[in-house]
Amino acid sequence: MVLRSDALSAVSMTSSSKSRSVGQHYADIAIVEQPISLRHLNQIDLARRWRVSPRTLERWRWQKLGPAYLKVGNHVVYRIEDVEAYEAGRRRASAAA
Repeated sequence: MVLRSDALSAVSMTSSSKSRSVGQHYADIAIVEQPISLRHLNQIDLARRWRVSPRTLERWRWQKLGPAYLKVGNHVVYRIEDVEAYEAGRRRASAAA
Protein backbone atom coordinates (compact mmCIF):
# COMPACT_ATOMS: atom_id res chain seq x y z
CA MET A 1 0.00 0.00 0.00
CA VAL A 2 1.40 3.40 -0.93
CA LEU A 3 0.71 6.26 1.43
CA ARG A 4 1.00 9.84 0.37
CA SER A 5 3.18 12.03 2.54
CA ASP A 6 0.44 14.68 2.93
CA ALA A 7 -1.87 12.00 4.41
CA LEU A 8 0.79 11.12 6.98
CA SER A 9 1.43 14.73 7.84
CA ALA A 10 -2.32 15.33 8.23
CA VAL A 11 -2.48 12.43 10.65
CA SER A 12 0.51 13.70 12.60
CA MET A 13 -1.08 17.15 12.89
CA THR A 14 -4.27 15.68 14.33
CA SER A 15 -2.33 13.62 16.84
CA SER A 16 -2.89 14.73 20.41
CA SER A 17 0.39 13.27 21.64
CA LYS A 18 3.84 14.04 20.26
CA SER A 19 5.29 10.77 21.56
CA ARG A 20 3.27 8.49 19.25
CA SER A 21 5.16 6.00 17.13
CA VAL A 22 4.89 5.73 13.37
CA GLY A 23 2.87 2.51 13.74
CA GLN A 24 0.29 4.37 15.80
CA HIS A 25 -0.01 7.00 13.07
CA TYR A 26 -0.82 4.27 10.57
CA ALA A 27 -3.54 3.02 12.91
CA ASP A 28 -5.28 6.41 12.55
CA ILE A 29 -5.61 6.00 8.78
CA ALA A 30 -8.72 4.15 7.67
CA ILE A 31 -7.77 1.21 5.49
CA VAL A 32 -10.47 -0.08 3.20
CA GLU A 33 -9.87 -3.62 2.04
CA GLN A 34 -11.60 -5.10 -0.96
CA PRO A 35 -13.38 -8.38 -0.26
CA ILE A 36 -11.48 -11.37 -1.58
CA SER A 37 -13.58 -13.78 -3.57
CA LEU A 38 -13.38 -17.29 -2.18
CA ARG A 39 -11.97 -19.47 -4.95
CA HIS A 40 -10.56 -22.41 -2.99
CA LEU A 41 -11.44 -24.57 -0.02
CA ASN A 42 -8.93 -26.38 2.10
CA GLN A 43 -9.48 -29.91 3.36
CA ILE A 44 -11.02 -28.76 6.65
CA ASP A 45 -13.46 -26.37 4.94
CA LEU A 46 -14.62 -29.01 2.46
CA ALA A 47 -14.98 -31.60 5.21
CA ARG A 48 -17.21 -29.18 7.14
CA ARG A 49 -19.22 -28.35 4.02
CA TRP A 50 -19.96 -32.03 3.35
CA ARG A 51 -20.04 -33.09 7.02
CA VAL A 52 -17.40 -35.76 6.52
CA SER A 53 -14.12 -36.40 8.24
CA PRO A 54 -10.98 -34.74 6.80
CA ARG A 55 -9.54 -38.26 6.85
CA THR A 56 -12.31 -39.32 4.42
CA LEU A 57 -11.12 -36.69 1.95
CA GLU A 58 -7.55 -37.94 2.37
CA ARG A 59 -8.69 -41.50 1.66
CA TRP A 60 -10.67 -40.37 -1.40
CA ARG A 61 -7.59 -38.63 -2.79
CA TRP A 62 -5.54 -41.78 -2.27
CA GLN A 63 -8.25 -43.88 -3.97
CA LYS A 64 -8.63 -41.26 -6.75
CA LEU A 65 -12.23 -40.53 -5.73
CA GLY A 66 -13.92 -37.23 -4.94
CA PRO A 67 -13.38 -33.84 -6.56
CA ALA A 68 -10.21 -32.73 -8.32
CA TYR A 69 -7.71 -31.00 -6.07
CA LEU A 70 -4.56 -28.92 -6.26
CA LYS A 71 -1.42 -29.63 -4.32
CA VAL A 72 0.40 -26.40 -3.53
CA GLY A 73 3.56 -27.24 -1.64
CA ASN A 74 2.34 -29.36 1.25
CA HIS A 75 -1.17 -27.93 1.10
CA VAL A 76 -4.18 -29.47 -0.60
CA VAL A 77 -6.87 -27.10 -1.89
CA TYR A 78 -10.05 -27.67 -3.83
CA ARG A 79 -11.24 -25.17 -6.41
CA ILE A 80 -14.84 -24.08 -5.81
CA GLU A 81 -15.64 -24.82 -9.47
CA ASP A 82 -14.39 -28.41 -9.10
CA VAL A 83 -16.33 -28.94 -5.87
CA GLU A 84 -19.56 -27.61 -7.41
CA ALA A 85 -19.04 -29.71 -10.56
CA TYR A 86 -18.53 -32.81 -8.41
CA GLU A 87 -21.66 -32.00 -6.41
CA ALA A 88 -23.66 -31.52 -9.62
CA GLY A 89 -22.43 -34.88 -10.91
CA ARG A 90 -23.53 -36.61 -7.70
CA ARG A 91 -27.04 -35.14 -7.85
CA ARG A 92 -29.78 -37.75 -8.02
CA ALA A 93 -33.47 -37.37 -8.77
CA SER A 94 -35.92 -38.46 -6.11
CA ALA A 95 -37.35 -41.97 -6.54
CA ALA A 96 -40.76 -40.65 -5.45
CA ALA A 97 -41.00 -38.25 -8.39
